[in-house]
Amino acid sequence: MALTRDTLLGIWAIDIADEFPSCEVIGCDLSPIQPTWVPPNCRFYVDDVESDWSYQPGEEFDYIHGRAMGGSISNWDQLYHQVFYNLKPGGWVEMQEYETAVYSEDNSLDNAPLIKKFQQVGDEASARFGKRLNVATSYKQQLIDAGFINVQDDVYKVPIGTWPKDPKMKQLGRYQLTQVLAALEPFMMALYTRVMDYTVQETEVLMAGLRAEFKNPNNHLYTKFHFVYGQRPQSS
Repeated sequence: MALTRDTLLGIWAIDIADEFPSCEVIGCDLSPIQPTWVPPNCRFYVDDVESDWSYQPGEEFDYIHGRAMGGSISNWDQLYHQVFYNLKPGGWVEMQEYETAVYSEDNSLDNAPLIKKFQQVGDEASARFGKRLNVATSYKQQLIDAGFINVQDDVYKVPIGTWPKDPKMKQLGRYQLTQVLAALEPFMMALYTRVMDYTVQETEVLMAGLRAEFKNPNNHLYTKFHFVYGQRPQSS
């Protein structure tokens, strides 16, 4: 049995349920945004993973998956404690997360001052709010501290834009640029206006500048995506 929490309309849960029809998959999210048609072995609950989990003895999971949860959790140690004790001995947890940091290897990030400011202000705003966005690099040690073994952190560079020469990376960068541009307003507007005291107009002007810098083909930008996973010991 698998439990998932992600921000992508339950796509992961539906795909896994389709691929493994003998597996029972439960998806959890704060809002009922998932499709109404799902595989018969897939169910969705509207719930807050930071609340006390109410699964009973005998309902432990073989696998627990979370994706893109940065900015939504106030107490990661408590969450991983609940994950640990709701896995079967030998079960696995996997967390997938982008860094909100942006990088370049040719110093072209220096030509994008708004993006550099965006990283700083966004991290500060989410930390003040109590649910930090840039948490991907913390996952590995937090899983170890929670008692998991065989913990790995597989890190992949993901280009932003179509600047790479490699066709596969160029296509990946095209998708990532679309995602980044679409994510700016949902991630920025509330934090900037409610936490950092920007006006709506100031935030909109900043977002317009950010979009221009991200779309500039001379800015060879990328981020990092972490696949972090670990196992509950058999003897625990």
